[in-house]
Amino acid sequence: MRNFCFSITFLFANVFAQGINPDSLPVWNGYKNAEEIAEQKDTTEKKENSLQTKGSKSFQTSIGDGGADIQQELRLSMQGEAADGVFVDAYLVDVGRPAGSEITTTLRETDAAYIGIETKRVKLELGDLNYEINRNALFGFRRQTRGASGKLKGDNAEASAIYGTDKTERQSIIFYGQPSQQKGYLIFSDSTFGLIAPQTEKVYLNGVLLTSGKDYEINYAGGVLDFLGRIIPGPEDEIRVEYDSYSSLNSSELRGTEAAYRSKFIWLDLAAFNLRDSLKSDKRLGARLRTGNSYLFSDLEMAMNENDDKAYRWFFESDSNSQQKSLIKISVKGGYADSGFAKPEYQGTENEWDAYILRDKWLLDSAGSGDLRYDEFKTTMRLPLGLYPGFFIGHRNFESVRSEGFLRRETQKTQSQITFANINVKTDSTNRSLQQGEIQSKFVQGEYRPYGNFRTDSEENLRSIYGLEWGNENAGNYANSEIIREQTDTSGFSNWKTFVSLKKKDWHSNTLFQMRKDDWRGSSWLLDQSAGYNNPNSALQGEVSYAFNYTNEIPWVAIYRRVPTGAGDVYYDSLSGQYISGVDNGDFVYEGMGRADSLASKSYKNNLKWNLSFYPKIILDILSVKEGFLNDISFFANGEWLLHKTEKLLFLENSALWEHSKNKGSFMLTISNRWNEEPQINFKETMFGQEATAHYTGREKEDFSLRLKREEAEFVFSGLDWMSYEGELAWLRELGAGFSLQPFYSQKYTTGFYMEESWNTSLQKGGINGKWQNERGSVAQLGISGNYVEKSSVISPYSAVDGFEEGFSWRGNALVQMAFGESFYISAQYVVRVWRGDALQKLSSEARAVF
Repeated sequence: MRNFCFSITFLFANVFAQGINPDSLPVWNGYKNAEEIAEQKDTTEKKENSLQTKGSKSFQTSIGDGGADIQQELRLSMQGEAADGVFVDAYLVDVGRPAGSEITTTLRETDAAYIGIETKRVKLELGDLNYEINRNALFGFRRQTRGASGKLKGDNAEASAIYGTDKTERQSIIFYGQPSQQKGYLIFSDSTFGLIAPQTEKVYLNGVLLTSGKDYEINYAGGVLDFLGRIIPGPEDEIRVEYDSYSSLNSSELRGTEAAYRSKFIWLDLAAFNLRDSLKSDKRLGARLRTGNSYLFSDLEMAMNENDDKAYRWFFESDSNSQQKSLIKISVKGGYADSGFAKPEYQGTENEWDAYILRDKWLLDSAGSGDLRYDEFKTTMRLPLGLYPGFFIGHRNFESVRSEGFLRRETQKTQSQITFANINVKTDSTNRSLQQGEIQSKFVQGEYRPYGNFRTDSEENLRSIYGLEWGNENAGNYANSEIIREQTDTSGFSNWKTFVSLKKKDWHSNTLFQMRKDDWRGSSWLLDQSAGYNNPNSALQGEVSYAFNYTNEIPWVAIYRRVPTGAGDVYYDSLSGQYISGVDNGDFVYEGMGRADSLASKSYKNNLKWNLSFYPKIILDILSVKEGFLNDISFFANGEWLLHKTEKLLFLENSALWEHSKNKGSFMLTISNRWNEEPQINFKETMFGQEATAHYTGREKEDFSLRLKREEAEFVFSGLDWMSYEGELAWLRELGAGFSLQPFYSQKYTTGFYMEESWNTSLQKGGINGKWQNERGSVAQLGISGNYVEKSSVISPYSAVDGFEEGFSWRGNALVQMAFGESFYISAQYVVRVWRGDALQKLSSEARAVF
């Protein structure tokens, strides 16, 4: 009978669905809340009154000697007002291969389709939907599904329903931070590879829900969590991540409903969902009522599941103004849940039974088994001079009792509070008592706004925060400095962190520093510094960043997808161990960066990046020097220095560019150095190079260019090294009507050793390139070159001879790109190499429509 009553109630609730998304407020603001639905429904009228369609469609083929590789991609979005009062939001993504076929840093292969049509009273959605019930305190729900939803909106109420199917599974993982590690946390257990449905995750740090993009970012393909800003979790910090995973092959069916009603004095919310698959079925139904005025506020909620397990919560508060006006303010709060009601994947907005909060505030290791109950009482008195003394007492299952006395002071400029608490715990396994004290103070107005927080307890746990804010960030001048000190004798760690942020018009600086010491883990460090100056009227501009970690992190490596022989543009040179990009007949294509779970974790990391530019002309302008060599020269410096304990990468590149004031010539000099060591895969590379490029355009419609390059390379583990010299001379002649010809000649000489055996090669290339191009973007190119290779032995790395075989060979290339208007392009490229009667061919084509 009870199941029958539940089914009838659930069926009745199915006329409702997604509804609005108000937060649960501990203070009643009735007159403002009554107008919330009206404010939300008017947002559609503020959208742009035109329908905009954007997107692209492309079809790509690459045919080599070993077969063909075919890819297609469709991206389409449509937004705006389709008719008077009818708004459309739609997108379609189809990239031709299933999600996660490659390990990439983003889930870019996820096919998706969605269309939403909204009017003043109705909203319909079809396709990929992110469904969420997030205003219930006793249970919540978040799911990515494919289906349909509808919403009906009235002046003070709205109701909606959703139906969908998917092959995702709700999962949850709890783990703890590592000393001084901010990035690289693996979400999937045992370092296995998995796929997370985008935007379905919830990340909690010590029971507090974090914000995506501000507090953390997540790599959905592979499951890697990076914390941002000032968040650096330690071993005592609990991290809980809930997410939908594509790893399940079990199909699920979802039915969800919601309804909401708002008036000046009543908030009413109804929500229900039914999620079932071949293994289980979950049903939940909940109702929440909030009512009150400026003197009294009540919040009542009831929920139940299909097994008739129930949960209740209540909250009453007198004087529910945001600022207390009565002499005494009283709050009563409580809740009860049957033992079979709670499920971790359906947690609501209330976190009274969060594991970390239970340990931190109630000295309980867990919620315990059986029914759950809590009650709380709080009273606050208003006194002159902005003083508010008060008292709090509460319990958790009568096992832990917490009592607090506090004194709060509030003025227009400051907020401060002193709190003393006592916790007594009596369970079958322990009897424990603890005293805690906390002082908080903050200036909320003024040019300088210091703040501080000091907390300690009788077990000598200590935490203090001191900070100072100055200025207004939006106005261009801002400074923030903060110091955090933590120490716990019981677990044996001490932690010191500091943050400094400065912003002054065109320059900024941000510093994050942490030093931590654990008795059994040793010391760990973290430093992250960035600074930049971007005044366009300054001679010196650029960005510099530095990071130092002494911790454990998962490295990232490039991922290459194998394609039929000759159909790719990446070649693996087994002699040097290099993946060489941009070749004619490759066996791979680049797919992105992926986690290297199989490689050993790093113990420390140093990373320095810079991108600087210097313009002497600006200084000379100030000195009224308008002519001279320095007026035409600019200096650029960019590079990266990355050092691991077991993986070392150092890349330096600096450039200087000189351009004639009347565009008669230019000269660029580039110096680059690279050291790369990966002992896990027996790879160690050292490369040094200098390159100079000169152009002379003093004669009309002509461009003379000269390029000189020197490169020195050493591969220790393979016993290979070389020294190469390369030069190229070209002459470009414009013929008119979009036609141009460019004859060229180049020579490259390389000498080296392989396993103590000397070798040398000589590569000569000479040819001519023709080009036609019009203003609409159509291009035609045709080139032919003769190539001659001499070798002293059979040893010849790919880089030394650009992949050409010994002796004389021909290379021909043709490219045609046709532009039809500004939205449709067709291109085809053909490359052929002929050597001793054998031909290596590759044909690539692409059609792309942009709209």
